[in-house]
Amino acid sequence: MAELEEASQWSVYEAVPRGADGSCDESSRRPFSEELADGGDPLVTVVTKVGLLQAHGWPDARRAMKDKRGHTLLARCDDEEPELWLLKCKPSCWRLYFCVYPKTKRFVFLHAKCKKKNEEDAANATRARRRLRLLARAGGSCIVAFELPTS
Repeated sequence: MAELEEASQWSVYEAVPRGADGSCDESSRRPFSEELADGGDPLVTVVTKVGLLQAHGWPDARRAMKDKRGHTLLARCDDEEPELWLLKCKPSCWRLYFCVYPKTKRFVFLHAKCKKKNEEDAANATRARRRLRLLARAGGSCIVAFELPTS
């Protein structure tokens, strides 16, 4: 039980570009949240999967989060560092790209896409990787708490 309590201390954030004045606050543009709001399947599965990711923590989520057929819902996108991950929100269309900061127990979401085809589009991982590079660069981006959608 203590392990689950410790894992539940994980926090969920999203990457936000800094404004022209270098600030990053609640009024900043939120690309990840905007992508989710732009449509696709209802967000109930996103809320469930992100909640499970947060509850399990890392790396336990990698072992625990599987679909009905036993296939993992988490996949590493490429071999670059820092690691970029994909959360498949099956059975919905949503695919969420994120990175993990284990020392601070943070998941930072970078990009969301409602996938309409069977094949993954490499352009989505490329877009997420670009946002991750901006986050890693001093003054490029910052993170703000991600509020799980209610709809």
